Amino acid sequence: LSQIYSGLVGKNPNTNLRITLGQIRSFTVNVLGDAVRPGTYTLPSLSTVFSALYIAGGPSDMGTIRQIKVFRGGKLFKTLDIYKYLASGDLSENIRLEDNDVIRIDAYQSLVKVTGRIKRPMRYELTDKETVQDLLNYAAGFASNAKTDNVHVTRNKGQRVETFDVPYDKFNSFVLQDGDIVSIYNNSTTWLTFNTATDQQRIRYMKSASNAANLSLFKMSTGTPDEEKTMTGIEIQTSVTKVAFAST
Repeated sequence: LSQIYSGLVGKNPNTNLRITLGQIRSFTVNVLGDAVRPGTYTLPSLSTVFSALYIAGGPSDMGTIRQIKVFRGGKLFKTLDIYKYLASGDLSENIRLEDNDVIRIDAYQSLVKVTGRIKRPMRYELTDKETVQDLLNYAAGFASNAKTDNVHVTRNKGQRVETFDVPYDKFNSFVLQDGDIVSIYNNSTTWLTFNTATDQQRIRYMKSASNAANLSLFKMSTGTPDEEKTMTGIEIQTSVTKVAFAST
């Protein structure tokens, strides 16, 4: 156009050009497998795989969001992991579609449930070799007052149930399996130190008045032999947590 309209170029151009796209070409894609609404869809030519998944209702309850396959020209073009977008906002998986692309949603491979003192307790889909630490990352980490030095894993093996207490140093190596339940417990003991006579009276009152909890007196020593301090008080044990009220 600059050869026809010389004013478009040069040091001081005096001609402006505006181009408006009046009608966008459309194309057809097919969504197969475990989608909410599988079928053939006509989309605008600038559509991406996320657009097609949205129109098809996304994966069904049986469908995976970790290994969605896009076929182009009869061959596997790309395998998508939507968690990269959900967890970190990575849009690299949202590829541009072309005419006659096929999106196939297979069944999920592994669903793991996390409960208890976690920020986002729910079910998560995991891939092969993903660990406790991966699950904690997807669930946004521990909530306040969580017991962080280990987690409890329950695993069903047919008619047999296996349980594991996974310590902190094994979070990156303990591989989770389909159907596992990961439980995050409360931090089991909270210490409150009382130094006044009023507080000591409160301890005695709690011991005499409460029948719902299992109460026991305790005595412990802290510090070096030269600066040893003795702590006495009452320990309250319930089914969920343990609170120790102490006086020095």
